[in-house]
Amino acid sequence: MERAGESEIGRAYALARELGEWASGVIAGSMADARGWLKGAGVEWVTEADVAIERHVRQRLRAAFPDHRVAGEEDGSSGPDGASAVWAIDPVDGTNNFAHGVGWCAFSLGLVIEGEPVLGVIEDPFRQVAYHARRGHGAFADDRPIRVRAPGDLRGEIVLTELDGQTPWDGLTRLVAGSGQAGSITRIMGSTAMSMAHVARGAAVAAVFGAFDPLDSAAGLCLLHEAGAVTMGRDGVRAPMPRGSLIAASAPVAERLRSMLADTGPSPVGRGSP
Repeated sequence: MERAGESEIGRAYALARELGEWASGVIAGSMADARGWLKGAGVEWVTEADVAIERHVRQRLRAAFPDHRVAGEEDGSSGPDGASAVWAIDPVDGTNNFAHGVGWCAFSLGLVIEGEPVLGVIEDPFRQVAYHARRGHGAFADDRPIRVRAPGDLRGEIVLTELDGQTPWDGLTRLVAGSGQAGSITRIMGSTAMSMAHVARGAAVAAVFGAFDPLDSAAGLCLLHEAGAVTMGRDGVRAPMPRGSLIAASAPVAERLRSMLADTGPSPVGRGSP
């Protein structure tokens, strides 16, 4: 028997794939002439592409699913209060990279139903790869199934992380040192969504974020789950949407990394990559 809501999730998945392909084209076509401005007194950029993509995607989602809530990086939340289904849009994850002409950013769109990520689309516009997943149907890069890797040790591996906005999170130094001692290297690339996608496809062995908002990364969480990763906070508690911090990897690797971070505390709710 079909799980409750699966037909609606299938319809939502088809729309998310369509919107991801459209957004990828907008990002790729506008970076050479990206116009933007700094948010308030901070260092986080917002561009015309961010605003235009989110506005269009929000309108399409609200028209197709009026009983769903929509949360966006730029314009906040709209839709029915208390809705069990919530969309999460990040029109350009890694806007600082995009605004400076660095082609490492992504469009991210996920759907959460009753606290569980049920679909996710992450579009890499500069390598023209669509990462996508739907609950119970696996994870893919375009049409190719992807899986996380589960090496016996960390030697020669890459562990991905991000800053807390523009500052290090508590425990980052320990992660870098511990990874180095284990023979791996830590990289900060500037896009949470892209980091999660590259762990899901097995390029990097793990993603560790000391500052993490699960709703912002709903697409990446669905992708990771369907690719075989476990997701946990630094407290070691596995959850579909860990709050405050995230370790995502195969189970043995996740436990190894958690032990490196023992006695470091998560940020309340992190900002991730600006």
